[in-house]
Amino acid sequence: MSTSDLNTAVDGGNEQDVDLLTYSKYFQNNYDFMNSSEEELFSQDSDSEIETKTGNYGLQNEDVSSDEEDLSSDEGFSDSDNEVSPSLASKSNAEVSDKASDVSEYDSDYDDDSDSKPYGPDWYKKPQFRKGPPAGYTAQANKFLKSNQAADSDFSDSEDEYDEDGSKNKVKSSKQKLLVEFFRHSKKIDVAELTGEWEKILEEYEATLKLLSKFQQQNNQAVPNIFVKILLQCEEAINSYDEDQSGTKSKTNSKAFNNLKQRFKKTIREFQDFVNVFNVSKDEIFYNESALSEDAKFIIIEKSEDKEDLPQLASKSVKFFIKLNSVLEHKGKKNTDINEQIDTMVDILENLASDAYEKILSYLNLIPLRFEATNSMAYQPLEQWKVSFTEIDALFKLLEENIDEYIVSEVASRNDFLDDKESLVNPKTGKKEILGSVFAFVERLNSEFAKSLLHIDYKSMEYVDRLRDEQDIYNMILRTQLYLEKTLPKEKEGFFLSRVLILRLDHIYYKPNDLIEIFEAEAWEFIHSLTTKYETRFQSDSVNNAELIDSLVDVFDKDIEAKKLNFNEKAHLFKIYYYALNDDYTKAVALLESFAQDGFAINEINKYDSSIQILFNRVIVQLGFSSFKNCLFSDSQSILRPVSLPQQLKEFMGQKSISKYNDYNDKSGNNSMEFADGVKLEDVHLPFHKHINLDLIDTVFLTCSLINDVPKIAALNSRCFVSEPIPNTPKTIKKKLDTYEKAGFHAPAESQKDFILHAAIAMQKGDWKKAMDYVSKTGVWNLFSESKQEVDLVEIFKIQTLKAYIFNIKKFYTKLAISHLETIFELSSDRIKEILRETFETYEVDALVEDNSEFVVFQKGSELPKLEELCLKLNRERNTRRYKNSNNTHGHYSQQSSKF
Repeated sequence: MSTSDLNTAVDGGNEQDVDLLTYSKYFQNNYDFMNSSEEELFSQDSDSEIETKTGNYGLQNEDVSSDEEDLSSDEGFSDSDNEVSPSLASKSNAEVSDKASDVSEYDSDYDDDSDSKPYGPDWYKKPQFRKGPPAGYTAQANKFLKSNQAADSDFSDSEDEYDEDGSKNKVKSSKQKLLVEFFRHSKKIDVAELTGEWEKILEEYEATLKLLSKFQQQNNQAVPNIFVKILLQCEEAINSYDEDQSGTKSKTNSKAFNNLKQRFKKTIREFQDFVNVFNVSKDEIFYNESALSEDAKFIIIEKSEDKEDLPQLASKSVKFFIKLNSVLEHKGKKNTDINEQIDTMVDILENLASDAYEKILSYLNLIPLRFEATNSMAYQPLEQWKVSFTEIDALFKLLEENIDEYIVSEVASRNDFLDDKESLVNPKTGKKEILGSVFAFVERLNSEFAKSLLHIDYKSMEYVDRLRDEQDIYNMILRTQLYLEKTLPKEKEGFFLSRVLILRLDHIYYKPNDLIEIFEAEAWEFIHSLTTKYETRFQSDSVNNAELIDSLVDVFDKDIEAKKLNFNEKAHLFKIYYYALNDDYTKAVALLESFAQDGFAINEINKYDSSIQILFNRVIVQLGFSSFKNCLFSDSQSILRPVSLPQQLKEFMGQKSISKYNDYNDKSGNNSMEFADGVKLEDVHLPFHKHINLDLIDTVFLTCSLINDVPKIAALNSRCFVSEPIPNTPKTIKKKLDTYEKAGFHAPAESQKDFILHAAIAMQKGDWKKAMDYVSKTGVWNLFSESKQEVDLVEIFKIQTLKAYIFNIKKFYTKLAISHLETIFELSSDRIKEILRETFETYEVDALVEDNSEFVVFQKGSELPKLEELCLKLNRERNTRRYKNSNNTHGHYSQQSSKF
């Protein structure tokens, strides 16, 4: 206001203008706030008597923008506070003085705790003005109080409200506040519809859906009437756009309309029953604004008594899909209690699921939650594992009972509308297909079983008790295979069956034939007890184990899609392992060679993942055992040599202790049992019942070295020709004998390696019986289950001992009687002559054995006594050292000369 305007107001004597002038001086730049008293301010307020204009913020009468509402609630006053009420001019001086005295009394009740004086336009922010009026004080006494606006506004942020007499009203509930938000969105949708702003409508519609989710959490899944009204608003707007406005909007606006239409189509299906009730009773309930705003009736509650024609909305089916969708919306979100979700799903399954379809959906969502709840643990506890197993079994029973109507399949099309059963029908089969994977449940169940065996102490009875559940797991895997065979289309059968077949092979490949027969018999007995009759193209009860393994692995050769998976290598290695374990060494080697020709890179095995490498090492060891049991000691030694050399044999065999990785996970805070390269713990570690005895590997290799190398060592000591070099690795018999000869004290045999060492010494002396006694005390003897193999082993020991004995004594004899050898080695004369001729020819020994002669004639050779051999050996070492020293000295002088 200018200075001229102020002068005009004073000269005119207009009371209203004078009051306005009085208030205007507070905001002048030259007004002395420091010297003005508080009483002056109150008296001037009383003289002017400003009456606050009460604004109607109710959304039922007028539209209020969100910006204006925020300003009203945050600042505590509106523009009406700066207007002078016309009623002030008609009030008497007595009334004004009475009100001034009331203000003075109010001011005297509050003491200013601040030592400094207020200054500037913020004078009204003194503590006494922020505390609010006492009882009996009217809202118009001070226009600057935020509580006054809260009393006048229906949507103030302040929770406390006051009546005209100053009494405190009841605080609004959270339900009422949410209903107010629904009304705000409804009004904004109306305004946006008039202007054709589909982006704004889409934004408000999505905000309404989020608000509904929050509302249902607080009000027991209730659906307010106003939400149904908003749905019909959107439906009317969409239909109007299709008829009149199509093609007249921008590209962005059209995209928003299409998104809204798709989102609305999904939502309207879910709340179709509520819309039907709306159409029946909208005149009396839904268009009653007072009922909507004050009483907040819900259509989810029971049917009204005076409306018998209303449909029953609170049916189990409606409640089922509402609760199920609520669980699905919050699944995987932060701060979601998964145990609470499990309890909700159990309640849905037991109390709301009314038909087979709803029960199937419940199990498909409940079972993953069970496994997800234990992701942070090393393995699923036994009690929870049992519950998961029971629920998977119940799901299979439900699917088998309704197999002519419902199918759970991974190849089914995705359905966004769970409550629409008709959209599930496959026209080719006429059955309703539900998207899901029963195999994923069984695979996770099997994985938790394997992890539990890794963490349980294998020496305890708990491990044995846990291992008894393997039969139940195998029954479930076979059941899954048969179900997939029955429900999958033929063109996709091989690809999806390959995963199940690998699991099945993983449980039987390492077992001998007797155990496999027991396993299969119990599994098929369980299958025959089911109500559904299954058929399979892989096996029947009468097929033997070898044919079963062949039929399961053939899928990976015949099906192109299955061959692309990395299961192809595992399947063939399983097959080779099975044949090697069950003493069919010839076929196992043939399969390995054929598999290598088909593309399996044996020389580049390190390029495969860890699980393939471990399985390949196990196959190699089993091939070495198989050749040993077939008395092919040379093959066994060559096969086991690379396996026996590494120091980390436990790690290469997948048998390393798991405690190291438990410590790692505890320190890092990660219990996911997964390493940096993505390899899981159960992929590189095997349960104890799958382990191969590592001591047995060393014993078998050392025994093969004993049989093969002792005659060669004797031939080398007698200066005979040896075509093949003798291995001198730490685990060979030659190394053991050298160490034994250098030792000053020879202790009796105690360990398995000691027994084999003493057996070698006995063979050099020609005592094959004593050598056999030592070998029989080791674990290798248990590998020979048949008497024929034992006879062959004894025969080989006699032959190899005879060879070693001949080489050691030939330097002491010129003639040796055949009958003497018959007595020692218990062999026929013809057999001894045959062995000697072959030996003399192989090692180029100057000796003669005639058919009619009874003697072996030895020629004078280059044999030397033991003492002379040691002297020559020491002389060679002395010369070698002298030569090295002379070279070093020469090099030293040459370096010195190069400095000059």
